[in-house]
Amino acid sequence: MLRCRSLLALLLLLVPTSGHAALVGNIFSGPTTGDGAATYQNPGAMTLMKGTGALLFGAVSFIRLHYQRDTVSAFDGLSYPQADVFVAKPNLSLGLVTDATTDRFRFGLGVTLPIIDGATWSDEYDGRPSSTRYHAINARLALFNISPSVAYRIARFISVGIGMDIVGVLLHHDVMTDFGAKINQMACAVNPGADCLLDAPLRREDPAFDARTVIDGMGWGVGVFGGVLITPVPWLRIGGSFHSGAGTVSVPVKLTVDLPSTVTDFVARNLPSVTLPPLEADAEVDAVSPMFATAGVAADVTSKLELSADLHWTNFSSTSVMVGTVIKGDQLGLINDQVLIKTRKDVFLIGLRGAYQVQPWLRAALRFEYENNSRPEEFTSPVSIDFHKFSFHLGAAFRVTRNVTLTAEYGHYFLPDRNVRLSRFAPNASPTTPEEEGFDKPSPTGRYFVQVDRAGLGIVLGF
Repeated sequence: MLRCRSLLALLLLLVPTSGHAALVGNIFSGPTTGDGAATYQNPGAMTLMKGTGALLFGAVSFIRLHYQRDTVSAFDGLSYPQADVFVAKPNLSLGLVTDATTDRFRFGLGVTLPIIDGATWSDEYDGRPSSTRYHAINARLALFNISPSVAYRIARFISVGIGMDIVGVLLHHDVMTDFGAKINQMACAVNPGADCLLDAPLRREDPAFDARTVIDGMGWGVGVFGGVLITPVPWLRIGGSFHSGAGTVSVPVKLTVDLPSTVTDFVARNLPSVTLPPLEADAEVDAVSPMFATAGVAADVTSKLELSADLHWTNFSSTSVMVGTVIKGDQLGLINDQVLIKTRKDVFLIGLRGAYQVQPWLRAALRFEYENNSRPEEFTSPVSIDFHKFSFHLGAAFRVTRNVTLTAEYGHYFLPDRNVRLSRFAPNASPTTPEEEGFDKPSPTGRYFVQVDRAGLGIVLGF
């Protein structure tokens, strides 16, 4: 079994939406809320529920991402057309909580999709090769959690909960590899006394020498979490939770490279001493499921008005690792650059919410969120882009019957453009170190801009 290491599974695009933990549950959910999402947000808050309750909520973020590369093609010297991508990113939350007729215990089970990243960039725009095809054509990463949990009310004012996260990791990576650049590196390797030239014997970014590379896999990991809820007075709730994450999840993958005849013919004619290795392999990718924590406070200002604030922290800096080679024994380094350094900063999301009981059957909410950009400029590319995010969300809960409530919400994001001028990514005539191989990609500098809206519907049951 071949082995490589990766942050969140290779060259996967971070599409900008609301924060990791905050996407679980509806607009009323949080670390101080007793609903089905408490199985994930804060198991200690499950003791706020009586009887048996369930929450099912689904949302879709509609993301339109654009990139205009500011350098010209190394192949034909022409400017690249603007690259555009549309992503409909789903988020799903299912939570079930029951007191099982006990006074102090609550038992819960949650199934959530807190992380799903990816995008489909075209391999050409306006009839010309795209500026993004060597970073990604189709990339997907999904982390879903199955979270059994239990809570116990120690006293009237304090409850604790614990649980286990069973984490599944699904990944798909589809990209073009620039074998014109690879042949140049092979020529340099077999002629160590010759000068290594960036564009010799072939021009870089020549679509005739592009090879499709595909990586697919799925893996499993396990983590633990715990939470606490404190109610010092009936109208005030303070809570928080900590998830260990599943750590490093080993994902078995299948890797294939569709090598075009232009490459094999050129090598046979001009580099007869070179034998191309089999470009198909079983490998392992180490995807990191990060730690995260939630904290919040909620106050019932009046019998109808609730104000709350919450903070979500995700330890994405722990996933900043250098990945090695995909295929061991490939001395020519033909596809080593399919893995990259994925440097990120920790993410902090701050949320402020007001909820008002308009009618006995109608509750409305307004929420504001801020989340920091997690991608330093020098590590930004079309597959690792992020923005500072400001967003407003409106939501309502409609009580249909004593046992059934429907929820609906809409959110709009305000994301400032990013003009990337400094980058660690740069073509190299002969990359020899893992760092050079990881960053031996076409320039990702230029302007990135995005529009994001989010809509969701849900149902809440209580018996």
